[in-house]
Amino acid sequence: MPTVESKTPVFQAGSSATLNIRVVKNGEAEDVSAATRKNLIYIKPRTGERVVVALSNLTDGADGWLTVTFTPAQIQAAGSYPCQLDLKYGDWDGPTKTFAFECLPNL
Repeated sequence: MPTVESKTPVFQAGSSATLNIRVVKNGEAEDVSAATRKNLIYIKPRTGERVVVALSNLTDGADGWLTVTFTPAQIQAAGSYPCQLDLKYGDWDGPTKTFAFECLPNL
């Protein structure tokens, strides 16, 4: 099962934050350059709303790096955002283990 390698990122709520994620398996970067599905699924902390956003390759995808830039409306509430990737590449089709990113409140 592929996993996500990333430090827990922290953003300001209501920002245009960018999340960079690397897909790894057995400690090695997975080549996601030919992936036909690359989504980030996350849950908004206040409402429990499930949101799916498309990911792009950060580089050419061979190094496993994926990225997404959120609109201010997508991460407007402070709190922990549980999430996982939904990927289809090679012989993998499905979600990864869950992880989270954190949003701090604005003053």
